[in-house]
Amino acid sequence: MKKRYYKVVATVTDGARVWDVVIYSHYESIEEAQAGIDRFASHGYNILKTWIE
Repeated sequence: MKKRYYKVVATVTDGARVWDVVIYSHYESIEEAQAGIDRFASHGYNILKTWIE
């Protein structure tokens, strides 16, 4: 059985541009993915939205 991995993507802005960033693509659980979002957000990026795929 193939292992399932989760990818986290964030839409960020610098005030002039908007772009998507893959935070990480090999989280082994939804909980790890959420913790990755929390770590990414703690760096002060201007995040418009995040999602887990």
